[in-house]
Amino acid sequence: MQPTREIQDGEEVLVYPNGLIKSAKNGQILKGPDNPPITKENAAALNRRRYQLAREAALKGIDEAAIEAGLLPPTAQAGGGEGWRAVVRHVTATLLQSKNLRGQAEAANFLAKATGLGADEARDGGLSAVLASLAEMFERLNAQTVEGKVTNVKD
Repeated sequence: MQPTREIQDGEEVLVYPNGLIKSAKNGQILKGPDNPPITKENAAALNRRRYQLAREAALKGIDEAAIEAGLLPPTAQAGGGEGWRAVVRHVTATLLQSKNLRGQAEAANFLAKATGLGADEARDGGLSAVLASLAEMFERLNAQTVEGKVTNVKD
């Protein structure tokens, strides 16, 4: 949905096919779309659709990058989510091989979000199991941090 550039009231604006008008200068919405108009009744559904389209575009971009990086075969179809699986596999492999405690925590947080381990799973023991496993790994490393730097890591 490409906008056209027009001059209205002495200001350059972007006019979209659905009637939306934005300032070309700062992107501010000057007039909402006509088709469909945004109302209290349909705002939530339109917002869900926007996030759905954004999610589909993100998955397609991740898949395309995974194909370009050689993690997926060139014949793979972008948008199927295989690239996201490649990202999760890569982060998991990095987490399990890393000695960087901060990086491990960030990778574990990413994986918890990617797998949906949230508050509900924590109550059911899912997140607790992940955290226990990480604590065991940190204990095994017998690492200490001083001013944010890892010291005395034993291989």
